Amino acid sequence: MGVPGPPGPPLATPLRSAGRYKNVLRRIRPRVVVVEEAAEVLESHVVTTLSGQCQHLVLIGDHKQLRPSPNVYELAEQYRLKYSLFERLVMNDLDHETLQRQHRMRPQIADLLRLIYPQLTDHDNVQASNRLSLLLLFCYF
Repeated sequence: MGVPGPPGPPLATPLRSAGRYKNVLRRIRPRVVVVEEAAEVLESHVVTTLSGQCQHLVLIGDHKQLRPSPNVYELAEQYRLKYSLFERLVMNDLDHETLQRQHRMRPQIADLLRLIYPQLTDHDNVQASNRLSLLLLFCYF
């Protein structure tokens, strides 16, 4: 094998497929790896996406929502696999950003989330959004 070339263009793949295609990922040599829904992902799935050329790992998700679901409960408890890499980093005070202002939900629905996220505020656009004329009342499930 000769000297590897420069890193290739961006690539998107489901994280669960990354282990299956780890040889391809190593040939592509991504410098930046972005993991969406990182709070739900087992550490082993994140590690398989990394190569020696990775300079930035970006984890996007919500550490207060869904956790990974390992197949073997005993192992999850014994080795603390019920926590994602993302949640471990947040619990250990690694620098992270948390959503402060939401732009999509009606304030009445966002109020339900303020129990978990007390600092959450509403952007002006959700206050002024047009109501659907066909709905007389807001619906909650």
